[in-house]
Amino acid sequence: MGNPYASEEDVEKMGWGDIAKSGRTVDYSPESFEQAWENSKQGWKDAGRDAMTAPLIGAVPLTPENLHGAVGMSDKEYDQFLDDTFGPSPQARAKAAEQPGGEG
Repeated sequence: MGNPYASEEDVEKMGWGDIAKSGRTVDYSPESFEQAWENSKQGWKDAGRDAMTAPLIGAVPLTPENLHGAVGMSDKEYDQFLDDTFGPSPQARAKAAEQPGGEG
């Protein structure tokens, strides 16, 4: 309900009726749904990569990040595994988008 692109400042100035009316121009086109699906898939990939590279809280001695060395996988091999599984990292995608001809 409402405009997902409205800034917080804009929303604070609106009443409930204004907010409800602002969502009536939602794009329900197949292209919009396809883009939303792609955004969702990328979000899950980013969450998976984050889980595989972040240290865990607590006294867990083995995490995915440090386990790869224990099984004989180099950092480069682990990075390639992450790219193959989850696609490019958010940082790599941002860097590619900055380059001429990169996707944004």
